Amino acid sequence: MAYNAAGAPPDIPLLQRGDHPSLRAAVIDAIRDELLNGMLPPGQRISVKRLHQRFGKGLSAIREALCALAAEGMVIVEDQRGFRAAPVSARDLEDLTRVRIEIECLAIRDAIAHGDREWEALLLAEFHRLAGIPSRDATDSRRISRAYEEQHRRFHDALISACGSDWTKTFHTTLHHHSERYRKLVVSYYAASHVRDILGEHRALMEAALRRDADLATRLITQHIEDTAKILLRHGIAAQAERQSTA
Repeated sequence: MAYNAAGAPPDIPLLQRGDHPSLRAAVIDAIRDELLNGMLPPGQRISVKRLHQRFGKGLSAIREALCALAAEGMVIVEDQRGFRAAPVSARDLEDLTRVRIEIECLAIRDAIAHGDREWEALLLAEFHRLAGIPSRDATDSRRISRAYEEQHRRFHDALISACGSDWTKTFHTTLHHHSERYRKLVVSYYAASHVRDILGEHRALMEAALRRDADLATRLITQHIEDTAKILLRHGIAAQAERQSTA
């Protein structure tokens, strides 16, 4: 394959700042995206040189981004051996699920207590956008479409956007990223053997929040998060991925 002047394959556009506040932030998000979408599978060693070739950015920028992702727990730094995508496990999934539920419930209660009309309008708008996007990739029904992924994140962000605690929001975002790694493992099972009205779950969440029913909203988000984890654990997907990542 012929590489361009910056060392990137010709079919991969050089990474640009775009809407990011800095190029560093763009590099972090680009690598995180590869971790979330399985291009850097759990446990796999990460080649700084290869990422440099893919994104056309300096080696130091790549290393800084990987260190930032290590601080989030998405990447493991190994002494004298470089970087590795963080492994997954059934135990980690159970712990992640428990903590995510606690943070989501805390954030939703605070958002419902402090949300104003603008919050209500934002939540309603983000749900309607979510409802209008097909969840499956048009070329591969086993994959979630990129547009749906982005809108799904925006809906959950809108749900807790009126929360007054920046720390809670930061933890919410980090836990959501880690949950996405596991959720990608379970996608095929939704289509193959499970009937689950995901849009209905999101609609019920929105309606409970708009009615300011914090008790119902927290019960719904708890069930929403637990159901995905139960599917993974029931089929041993997390344990299988753990064995593959440590092989």
